[in-house]
Amino acid sequence: MPEEPTRLPFEIDDAIDPSLVTGRAGVPLAIELFRQLGVAATIDAVVPIKQRQRGLRPSQRVESLVALWVAGGDRCQDLMTLRDDQALAALLGYALPAATTVRDFLEAFPVETPPLWQTGPTAAGPHKAAPLAGRGRANRTLVAGLQQGAPVATATLDGDATVVESHKEAAPVAYDGTRGYQPVIVLWAEQDVVLHDEFRDGHVPAGCSNVRALEQAAAAPPSGKFEANAAWFRLNALTYNLLTALKRLTLPGDFRTARPKRLRFLLFNTVGKVVHHARRALLRLTEAVHHALLIGVRQRIAALAPT
Repeated sequence: MPEEPTRLPFEIDDAIDPSLVTGRAGVPLAIELFRQLGVAATIDAVVPIKQRQRGLRPSQRVESLVALWVAGGDRCQDLMTLRDDQALAALLGYALPAATTVRDFLEAFPVETPPLWQTGPTAAGPHKAAPLAGRGRANRTLVAGLQQGAPVATATLDGDATVVESHKEAAPVAYDGTRGYQPVIVLWAEQDVVLHDEFRDGHVPAGCSNVRALEQAAAAPPSGKFEANAAWFRLNALTYNLLTALKRLTLPGDFRTARPKRLRFLLFNTVGKVVHHARRALLRLTEAVHHALLIGVRQRIAALAPT
């Protein structure tokens, strides 16, 4: 029986190819929709940023988290992998920030101490500060864009809550004895979008039935600080709504009920090659099916009326 050759059947080409390859060629589509619906502009208008945090705009920092989550990451540390994807950076037009930069950005949204809302003699949770409320305005912009492009006349509202465990020492002890927080969302069932959210200490009773977790990274708080975790949760809700808008406004009908895992498999985590030619960045795809899908989605995004 002949021996297996030790040398594999390829040679290294003498030519150097300066083009870039990414396995996330579909991720920029979510960012384009984010901007087309006016969400990025709203964030830049209402979300302040500390003077010392130079570089990317607030909307670009949020876009970086959106890119992270739609690509399948669920922690700030996962940005290290995306930062190494130079082809993705070429498609977005900027390099993704470091994990520490994003964490500092999230922690820049203070939760003011007074006033408090009370539930029982010992339970209390802080109101949202103005920056977090600004993120709520961005979510309303997104929902308005979805309703304009795919209107639904019926509204069934589901209130959902669950305790998200956290092993960080700063996390409060929840009413069930675990250490963690209790985020609450109000879901518009027919549109499958989050209309309202609250990030609360775990010792505040839910007052809701129906437990439903967002399908992104909401269960992995990035910090021991309440304000950073509240911002992380709200941006997860915003990303959830963005994916719903992407499915209902730009994708074929069989994608309407697709979960994030399927969207990553069929759309976001698509292999593409970025080639620079005549001062333009060209994205070349490897399959005709993906080519047709991405072209169609991008055309539908461009045709949407800005909100």
